[in-house]
Amino acid sequence: DGSAADRGRRVHAAISEAVSRALEDGDWGRAPDGGAEPAVRRGFARAAERAREAGEGCVVLSEEPLDVDLFGRRVSGVADLVVLPRDPSLPTAVVDFKTGRGEPAFEASHRLQLEAYAHGVAQARPGRVRFRLEVLYVDRGRSVSWEAGAAEVADRLWGAWSLAASPGRMERDHCRFCEFGKLCHPSGPAPRRR
Repeated sequence: DGSAADRGRRVHAAISEAVSRALEDGDWGRAPDGGAEPAVRRGFARAAERAREAGEGCVVLSEEPLDVDLFGRRVSGVADLVVLPRDPSLPTAVVDFKTGRGEPAFEASHRLQLEAYAHGVAQARPGRVRFRLEVLYVDRGRSVSWEAGAAEVADRLWGAWSLAASPGRMERDHCRFCEFGKLCHPSGPAPRRR
């Protein structure tokens, strides 16, 4: 079927395959097959760039399953790309590839997703305390990246977790993105907080 979700899975699989081939060949300069769509070429180019930045002896993980202890709860996900430099004091790159338009309204949730992945990497690989997190919107060629320490990531995740664990507490700034707005505000939009 030609759904956006199916296309997203195909793009992710093609990027992962190109990364695996580069790791086997030891050649990050070889681009994906000529028939690869631009989104795949952009994703692979970013993976190659992060591997070169991390330097000789880095570990590159593509489509890496992570099982995270998030404040007493097990959360799992699959990180699209994790690049661990040999020197653990250098930032570990965690990259997520997004297909589609890359709506800015979803950036906050994408940031939390990447920070949860970083939290998982920090748990699985003690000593990794600095992260370069990046969401690459492969169809647009646009990216959002930031650096954060493991403690900073844990603090932000705790804040989000605390908010989610307190359903009686309303964060009105988020109402316009919430699917349940009509339940909370059946007579119309949420009042603006001043």
